[in-house]
Amino acid sequence: MEKNVELEQLRQLVAIAQTGTMSKAAEALHVSQPSISRGMHALETELGQELFTHTRNRVTLNDAGAIALDGARKVLADVDVMRGNLDEHAKRMRTIRLGTVAPAPMWLLTQRTVTAYPGTIFSTEYMAEQDLERALLDRSVDVAVLIRPLGLPSIRTQQLMTESLSVEMPPDCNLAGRDHVTWDDLNGLPFLVLESIGFWMDVVREKLPDSQVIVQQDPQVLDQLIGSSDLFNFVTEASQAIHPERNRARVPIWDTGASATYFAACLSDSSEQVTRVLDLFKE
Repeated sequence: MEKNVELEQLRQLVAIAQTGTMSKAAEALHVSQPSISRGMHALETELGQELFTHTRNRVTLNDAGAIALDGARKVLADVDVMRGNLDEHAKRMRTIRLGTVAPAPMWLLTQRTVTAYPGTIFSTEYMAEQDLERALLDRSVDVAVLIRPLGLPSIRTQQLMTESLSVEMPPDCNLAGRDHVTWDDLNGLPFLVLESIGFWMDVVREKLPDSQVIVQQDPQVLDQLIGSSDLFNFVTEASQAIHPERNRARVPIWDTGASATYFAACLSDSSEQVTRVLDLFKE
């Protein structure tokens, strides 16, 4: 009959070498001392060698035991490496690489996906639209979120959402009572803007060439500055849910470029894990 050395026996051998006694090894491994004794007897039988020198209060490894200990440590180290590699593989299998032109559709897409498929992980990167198209075609990203559909036979596209800009301002501002404003109304006014807003930054700089745009990296710092200054800021129906309540008037912008419809795209031969993300947005 073929004999097999079990990993638990190797762990017990290492524990005995580290603690010096079988009773302490049993305590360290949270097993009974008879279990350790049986394990070592079975290991010696399977290896065909006595591994220990027994004294009254202690067991020590003999020469054969030292060789077995070295081998046990190598096997257990290899098992740890294997498990780490398998964990990384499992994580990669659950990870969807997402490229997006703006944060709001990313929030919606990830929230809906994680709710439907718990354990899904997204790796997200903000990219310009032309870069996103290339990244999708060369498989650098699994899902691309763009502001126009891609009409290629090798790509599947699904509409996600529409986002529209509003402007927030002090309630005593002369624009606060308006039902809407245009870019011309806002050009020249000072704005606080969060850095990570994707393509919206290009829109702001194009439409407000005469405005001072103060860019902040930290959302919490941005909110503090908004709450303590008379500067203007932007908000959308998607982002307003994450902003704290503040005493500011909100007026929608009715003008070209103040609204965007987002589309998610993936390659037609993408994995089921990827395609089911787009399926969540089917009507």
